[in-house]
Amino acid sequence: MYFLQHLKIGTKLILIVASAVLVGLTAMTIAVLYQSQSILEKEAEKLLYNAAKRQANYIMPAFDESFGILESTQSIVKNMPEEQITERFIDNITKSVLDTSNWASHAFAYIYDDPEFLQTIPNTTDTTIIQNGRTEFLLVLKDDDLERQGGISPLSPDPRFLQATAIQQAIQTQKAVLGEPMNIKIGNEEYFGVNIATPLFKKGKMIGVIGLSIDLQQLTEEVILDKANYVYGNDFIAVLSPNAVYAASPIQQILGKKATDVNPHPSIKIMAEAQTNRQDGFFELISMNNEKSFAGLANFEIWRETGIYWSVVVVAPEASVFAPISNVTSVMIASSTITFLLIMIVVMYYVRTKLVSRIHHISDTLLEFFGYLNHKVKVAPKPLKIIAEDELGKMGVAINENIQQTNINLDIDAKLVKESLEVVEFASKG
Repeated sequence: MYFLQHLKIGTKLILIVASAVLVGLTAMTIAVLYQSQSILEKEAEKLLYNAAKRQANYIMPAFDESFGILESTQSIVKNMPEEQITERFIDNITKSVLDTSNWASHAFAYIYDDPEFLQTIPNTTDTTIIQNGRTEFLLVLKDDDLERQGGISPLSPDPRFLQATAIQQAIQTQKAVLGEPMNIKIGNEEYFGVNIATPLFKKGKMIGVIGLSIDLQQLTEEVILDKANYVYGNDFIAVLSPNAVYAASPIQQILGKKATDVNPHPSIKIMAEAQTNRQDGFFELISMNNEKSFAGLANFEIWRETGIYWSVVVVAPEASVFAPISNVTSVMIASSTITFLLIMIVVMYYVRTKLVSRIHHISDTLLEFFGYLNHKVKVAPKPLKIIAEDELGKMGVAINENIQQTNINLDIDAKLVKESLEVVEFASKG
């Protein structure tokens, strides 16, 4: 602070006020930005989780519809007279299942343990396959137009299709099963999808399965790639099957892979564990692009009492979440700068015109007064003009009083000197 000692009082005052104002505006700006960031993060938590929940509610009917259709079909077959369960009946009911579904691209029916039914099917039919030396029935249908009735055509049955997880688990557990997302190959067609298989019963005995195959590309196009579902414009939306396996994603290369394998960052493991434990929530994580991001996770059960849970995750980069802060920062800096300049202009004007000029005037008057007292000048300074009743005003009043009193005293002294000189002069003349 040594340098301040050599500055004029007006300059010192302006510097002190400027420093105080600058510190105050800076502290206010930092506080506002911090609070804004906190608010944006809380809003992001609500927005991302609600977005994930909303997409989960949109996806659930795709599976619930399929399970509901298959469950009704199971009941129809179970209550159907034996003689009416023919190849034509299975063909018609499988077509009806596929045509009713708004999401399934393929349907299948597999009869492996119904001798009466299998004996009625010629070995030359397209639906006949030979498994372990015995004849079995496999019907696979494709729907070329999911939005309208019809457009269904049969595909050549491929015994390898029966190795699908859903079909094997349905046979083993005799329950409706949702398979794992996988690349499904039927004949010359291949797509990434998931199978739903439901057992068929006759006289209380399981005779086969009927199922639907959902092409997850449709799910991707209607949910993942629809910009209307995005919260921040560059979100990453994905559907996860159990064990955090990507079932639907805008990045085709990661489909069917675990999230922790695609991105081994510990933050992804935390989210994957939450998904496994069926815990909805909001997470801070590092994305595949190595960006700090926020994510909302919503779990949903597939059909009722299946115990199978899938999830929707909506991820947004931190930069997108806090993008409004850059605008707030610009506004705050601009407004603080303008405020600072306005305050300093007013302060400088007041200091220079109302304080410094008065101090200079008082100082000059005092110097003239001292010169007058020391007989350096013969004319007393003019009284100060009092424009305020502050400390400087009181000082001016005191100076004026001293000037006036000094003039009176000097006049008295001058008269006494004059009288003394006259007496001396008279005495010298005798």
